[in-house]
Amino acid sequence: DLDQNNPQKCPYGLYAQQLSWNSVHYGEESEFAKKGGFVPGGATLHCIMTPHGPDKKCFEEASSEALKAYKVAVGTQAFMFESCLGLTVTKWGLEISEKLYSEYYKCWEGLNSHFTGPK
Repeated sequence: DLDQNNPQKCPYGLYAQQLSWNSVHYGEESEFAKKGGFVPGGATLHCIMTPHGPDKKCFEEASSEALKAYKVAVGTQAFMFESCLGLTVTKWGLEISEKLYSEYYKCWEGLNSHFTGPK
């Protein structure tokens, strides 16, 4: 139910609609940020205002490809969901699970800014 008077209720459709081309064609998330790293049917959940996207190599390759029509998402189709709420990590998630990607940020090292702002 969508209750517009209750900011705690966020319908999944509002954040499910963010499906960027890079998650379909290249994949996202640390080891998934590398080409071919996101398995078909895979999904990620992002906390609002959390960085995400392809690594430098995938970005540069996709940015320099010839602009021509080609079929995407053959044998893939991955989804990215972004919550409108701030998520909290539990002690289990940070310490006990041993699943924390402590070097997550490194997949974006070396990315250059391609934006110059308004002229």
